[in-house]
Amino acid sequence: MEDDKNKGLTPQQIKDSMALSGCETPEKLNYDLSKEDKDTIKIDYRNSNYKLIEIPFPEMSQSPLIVKQNFTLGKGGIFWDGSYFISKYLLSNIFNNKNIKTILELGAGTALPSLVSLVKGDYTVVTTDIPKLIPQINEIMEMNKNNFNKESKSFVTELSWEKKEDIEKVQKYMDNKPFDLIIGSELVYLDDLFDDLINVLRIFSNENTYIILSYKIRLPSMVEDFTNKLKKYFEIIYIDFQLKNELYPNPEKLQLIQIKKLNK
Repeated sequence: MEDDKNKGLTPQQIKDSMALSGCETPEKLNYDLSKEDKDTIKIDYRNSNYKLIEIPFPEMSQSPLIVKQNFTLGKGGIFWDGSYFISKYLLSNIFNNKNIKTILELGAGTALPSLVSLVKGDYTVVTTDIPKLIPQINEIMEMNKNNFNKESKSFVTELSWEKKEDIEKVQKYMDNKPFDLIIGSELVYLDDLFDDLINVLRIFSNENTYIILSYKIRLPSMVEDFTNKLKKYFEIIYIDFQLKNELYPNPEKLQLIQIKKLNK
């Protein structure tokens, strides 16, 4: 279905091929896009067979951070390049805003932007995903907690976007107040979830909320459908991020956007 993904192996194919060859799952990858082959970077599942990925952030003394992968959990169990670029953008362009105190990550998966937020400042960070991914997120938090800012607060909770009870649980963390910053990495891939995603963005934000999303353009018509739906409620600003342009082949295929809730 997704053209770029068909250039590489699926997680299950990787697992099956490794089993047949008698290979053990590699333990750790040191993530460095600058050293990767430009054609290989285009393959979504290229690193999904590693148990751990170590990601350096030279701008933070508490670097590197480590995320755990489990491709048997599906797409949410895998580390995505979009989460790295969002993290770098937060560090260079967002965290200097002193008005940001509360952060929500949607569909966190391996939760790198949440980790960076918890390390960088005294933020309250609510990290969310579907139920089967919560144990993995908790493990990742535990692996990195010694690097967290001592004044930061971390909450990990289930959030299926269509479930009212999950939404209400997240709202309780904030006493029903909007978040200052909402993050979402690589969430634009299932069109039957677009309405639910946009609904939770509306619920958890106000006109002052920073919302940063990343997505890879695999099916242009699907992305167009998402952005058309989004424009009904939000202004969309396409981010020209130099680091992404330098490191990512065909940088227009991996988008970073900032959206701002319309005052309706």
